[in-house]
Amino acid sequence: MADWLDAAGYTVTTAADGATALQLIEQQWFPVVVSDWQMPVMNGIQLAERLRNRGMNDSYFIMLSARSERTDFERGYAAGVDDYLAKKSNDPELLSRINAGLQTVELRLRLRESHESLQADKNAASAANDRLQLLSRLQTEIARARRYRRPCSLLMLGPQAPVALLAPQPPATLLDAVRKLLRADIDWASTYTDADGNTALAVVLPETSAADTTHVLARLQQGLSDSMRRFAGGDSTLHFGIDAVTLDVNDYLHTSAESMLSAAKHLLDSQTTWTTRAA
Repeated sequence: MADWLDAAGYTVTTAADGATALQLIEQQWFPVVVSDWQMPVMNGIQLAERLRNRGMNDSYFIMLSARSERTDFERGYAAGVDDYLAKKSNDPELLSRINAGLQTVELRLRLRESHESLQADKNAASAANDRLQLLSRLQTEIARARRYRRPCSLLMLGPQAPVALLAPQPPATLLDAVRKLLRADIDWASTYTDADGNTALAVVLPETSAADTTHVLARLQQGLSDSMRRFAGGDSTLHFGIDAVTLDVNDYLHTSAESMLSAAKHLLDSQTTWTTRAA
């Protein structure tokens, strides 16, 4: 079979058993895998199962078998087999199945690329919407602070280790966790991405001076520590850090929301003003 496919123009790699085939597939991607059912060391069903369990779902798996029982087919499909081919099948039928497999793989890849592109567009739209809301909210609070001569602070947080990555199945993202620790309907938190694509967390604090943000940081420190212990069940050593910079609108010459955010992000990137560790 390998010789015939090679003569037909295909690049063919062979393996003496399922275990060797698995090693080869882990080193190089093969769009179509043609496997016998009965093999030494690891049979075809085991090979298909291990491929799928390891996330190798792009390859098209064709099983050669003399079996014809319905339960055998069902077992194979459940293991990740895409198609069956009887050992007595002629060469043109084999070629037809392989070509069908190649077309299926191409379609799978296109669908995945399309899905990833749509997801990227969705994420970009969501980030843009968050940015607009943040700029609008900050500009409103800047105008109000100027009008009534009251403080308004911008707190920029740079997570060194997001809470969402510290637990196997966290119930909330870092942004959600921070929002729960702020004053409802007063403070505002959102992600902020600069021109270089670097993301931070921006928190608008109306009626709050730069000095008073130390109390906000303390509340965030304690609240995030408690949340992390809750996520991990209280049995693990947990580490997290937050770098923070604060700008008070009354101490900052520029009054636009964009310039204030950019200045805070620049300060955040250039120095570490607050880091904490929870254990």
